[in-house]
Amino acid sequence: MDIAIIGKKEVVIGFKALGLKVYSVKDAAEAEEKLLEICEGDFAVVFITESIAQEIYNTISEISEKTFPAVTIIPEPAGASGFASKVIKDAMLKAVGTDVTAR
Repeated sequence: MDIAIIGKKEVVIGFKALGLKVYSVKDAAEAEEKLLEICEGDFAVVFITESIAQEIYNTISEISEKTFPAVTIIPEPAGASGFASKVIKDAMLKAVGTDVTAR
């Protein structure tokens, strides 16, 4: 099984050296199309940059109901926007029933 990454070219191009299948996209519509295409292949994990993931989160949620591929949202070099953290927090809330990160 392969590992893929979807995002803006300047963010994802370096991952090619690590052996990931790199899909550079210009906008959310193209990213969504690539993600659906990847889901038809033999991929274990798909990384999606945070800014793109935020725009196509409904599609990511639908795909996450399946076993493969596991879709993981990653921050961009400019820094995290907090969207990925919110997604993780919501998943923990759904699984545990309470906010385990609250201080």
